[in-house]
Amino acid sequence: FVNAQLGTIYATSGASDGGRIFSVSPSLGSATLIGPTTANQITSLRVHPTTKELIGIDPTGSSTIAVLYRVSSAGSLVHQVATISFSDLKGMAFKNDTIMYVGSSTGTIYRVNYPIGAAVQLVNTGLNIGGLAINPFSGELWACIKPPTGTADAIYKVNLSTGATTLVGKTGFGTQTVDILFDKNGKLYGLTDIGFNQNNLITIDTATAVGTLIGPMGYSGMQAIALSPDAVAGVNRPLTSALPTSFSLEQNFPNPFNPTTTIQFSIPQTSKVELLVYDALGKEIISLVQGTRQPGTYQVVLDASRLATGIYYYKLIAGSFIDIKRMVLIK
Repeated sequence: FVNAQLGTIYATSGASDGGRIFSVSPSLGSATLIGPTTANQITSLRVHPTTKELIGIDPTGSSTIAVLYRVSSAGSLVHQVATISFSDLKGMAFKNDTIMYVGSSTGTIYRVNYPIGAAVQLVNTGLNIGGLAINPFSGELWACIKPPTGTADAIYKVNLSTGATTLVGKTGFGTQTVDILFDKNGKLYGLTDIGFNQNNLITIDTATAVGTLIGPMGYSGMQAIALSPDAVAGVNRPLTSALPTSFSLEQNFPNPFNPTTTIQFSIPQTSKVELLVYDALGKEIISLVQGTRQPGTYQVVLDASRLATGIYYYKLIAGSFIDIKRMVLIK
């Protein structure tokens, strides 16, 4: 078995796609097929916080059980860990090494003892749970919904003591958000489903829930996404604790590049940050960073494997600070 790689977003598909596993570009949203998993479907997926194993759930279609799997990030292999004596499970979030929360299409949230699989009902939210995620800063449980009919782009916070839900807002895509996840910096990602068309990877504003398209995955049938809880998808802090004294946007390196390059920026105070990429005509094509960031210096890896050779521009907006730089992709 191969564990999850730091900073890589993984996706798995449902029965309509045969339970395959993919890696996903955090800057473009494009998915690359890794291979089959040998499970019929993996509709919930997370990275274990300590072992870094990919953990998945196959609801099996049974009215009584679901199967908990270890999933190899290299594809081809799954290993049954335990069964869970509840059906229609969807959505999973690890609280710690042994406790995880699992949702269901009936709105129930269970506490599951990993790896035993023993589950107890905590609350019923009244929502058709699509995905669950724990905010790394507040510890709150967030949920997206996947109802059989009607608008499905709402994002909620869930009170695990009472089952009460608080609407954060809607993504604005008007389609199902089938899974969500936070990276360690609090950036919220979403996986949208538009029926038989391809899935999209989006970011979700944690204040309003408004979604921003990162890009199409190029596949349909995706059901879940996962990222190591101690990682960020394409954004990393440097090996220094010193805080910057001014805003800055550095020249990407290497430049020219093919197909990846690193962009570094610094913010001296908590700010709402956007890092955008434009083509030579000034059309916005990629949103690399969007949301509030704490003071620090950040590095963002741009994967331009699906872009054409040419000149591109990247723009940092942090509070009132704005800067633009030029970069060249040569294939």
